Amino acid sequence: MTPSSLWLPRLVGAGSILLGLSFVYDHQAHLREARSAQSWPSVQGTLLDLRRTNCEGARSSCRILAAYSYRVPSPSITSSSASDANGTYTGTRITFADHDLLYRDWEPIRRMYDPGGAVQVFFDPRAPQAAVLERRVPFAWFTPYAIWGTIGFGVLMLALSFWRRTATWPDGARDLVP
Repeated sequence: MTPSSLWLPRLVGAGSILLGLSFVYDHQAHLREARSAQSWPSVQGTLLDLRRTNCEGARSSCRILAAYSYRVPSPSITSSSASDANGTYTGTRITFADHDLLYRDWEPIRRMYDPGGAVQVFFDPRAPQAAVLERRVPFAWFTPYAIWGTIGFGVLMLALSFWRRTATWPDGARDLVP
């Protein structure tokens, strides 16, 4: 490789590592949020709507949308956080990473929740408008492979861009790389 052609694999390698690290950061942020929610209180709410969108073509773009209302008991309400005078809120999050819900998640969720029915809502007592129906972080089986594959590809690209190819000739001449 000539010195002028070394920048591309190094740039691709660094970009791949940064992309993989951003995946790790995003996933860890959701896991931290789910761990902190283990102590959140719950109230009974009403499921207003449950549907999926964009499921006709690519199944990976299938989105599961929910809307539910819940009423928070008075001690948790502060004047700055109440949505109205009686502490009633509307939530839309099923899990801490709804964008990671997949097409295959639709049937179990649809069976578990009936529109118009009662649901258990977990809410943050410091910010009652932050709520979820499930205190979990969904991810696909390939998520760890995608993360480590992206980082590994970047490390490989960087390593190969710094590796010097040398040859040894019978008369002791070395280093054919210009």
